[in-house]
Amino acid sequence: MRKITLNGCNAVPDDYRTIRTVMKKPEEIRKEIDSLYMEYRSENGHEPHYADCVIRWRDDLETEEVRIALAMDSDTEMDEEIFFYCDSINDLKSLADNGKGDFIIIGCLDFGIYEELL
Repeated sequence: MRKITLNGCNAVPDDYRTIRTVMKKPEEIRKEIDSLYMEYRSENGHEPHYADCVIRWRDDLETEEVRIALAMDSDTEMDEEIFFYCDSINDLKSLADNGKGDFIIIGCLDFGIYEELL
């Protein structure tokens, strides 16, 4: 048993979580998503099929990298790659809000199309 002092009560071991993140405000995350989305559209000239994001589970606060589809139509070849389905980019941005679901988006890493995965 480890003795915890007042100074050490908030200490977290270095190996506690695999992905370390700094929590951002939901509006910062929505701006990050918009920025990456517009960058993708301007470089590629078409809509992305999915977004690679970092989520935080509400129950245990663990973080995880996941792939979220930006359209509800399911491509059976890619179903195993997709963690969650959204209707639109606005639907994706709404997942950064604290009041919904079992998880929240705490970061957006990239956008892509299914053909890149094959």
